[in-house]
Amino acid sequence: MFNPIGSKATVCAFSYVPNRIVTGHMSGKVAIFDYKTGEEVDNNERAHGDEVTDLQMSPDRTYFITSSKDKAARVSNPPSRDREHRRWKEDFRSSFTGL
Repeated sequence: MFNPIGSKATVCAFSYVPNRIVTGHMSGKVAIFDYKTGEEVDNNERAHGDEVTDLQMSPDRTYFITSSKDKAARVSNPPSRDREHRRWKEDFRSSFTGL
């Protein structure tokens, strides 16, 4: 069990990467957590302008979609086993811009 610090998590889903979950928060933040340690691995504090209301993984778990009270839906890629974490962080943050 883990307790994210800050904004309350409202939705979550398991990632393709072992021990990782994707969470959406009341503040609009989308984050990745290691559910065994409770550590927040990465986040995008400005993924949405309002509360994240839904988060769905694709059938193969290679991407996810979030929706929010800000009336926007965003598509992003969670970390994959073959990509470097640093590159994923760049992809994760940039996938929420310009949609």
